[in-house]
Amino acid sequence: MALDNRDYMRQPPDRPQRWLPGWTPLHWIIGLNIVVFAMQSLGMLSEADATGHKLGVSIQALMEGRFWSIITYMFVHDEPLHLIGNMLLIGFFGFRLQALVGARSFVLIYVVSGVVGAGLEMVIGYYARGGGGPDIIGASACFCGVMMAYA
Repeated sequence: MALDNRDYMRQPPDRPQRWLPGWTPLHWIIGLNIVVFAMQSLGMLSEADATGHKLGVSIQALMEGRFWSIITYMFVHDEPLHLIGNMLLIGFFGFRLQALVGARSFVLIYVVSGVVGAGLEMVIGYYARGGGGPDIIGASACFCGVMMAYA
């Protein structure tokens, strides 16, 4: 058998050049969080859009028909330390989890954790406060889900 007939000796097929090669879903999630925070800081998203009436999730927001807020709240943060803390912890555990379960499963775990965490916070908050509460923002529920999946 000739050397070029062996799998390990063949050249890999030419693939189209990807934008930002080497970026995984973890990089995109962290990057999106940083971009949204930068938009908030630069005034491209008003305070009401970011933490109140458009992107944060609450029972009131869902009753008003803003169903997108169940996803957008995961990318909005209140202050730099909130963002840095969440992104560091998601990075530490997410890197290892993504290596274990793969990119698609990692994204699924991230999103489902965020949705379930928001749902639990809204239900518990509703009963604890006797009504609706403030809008929820941040990726803390996502981090908890990623950490628990890794554990």
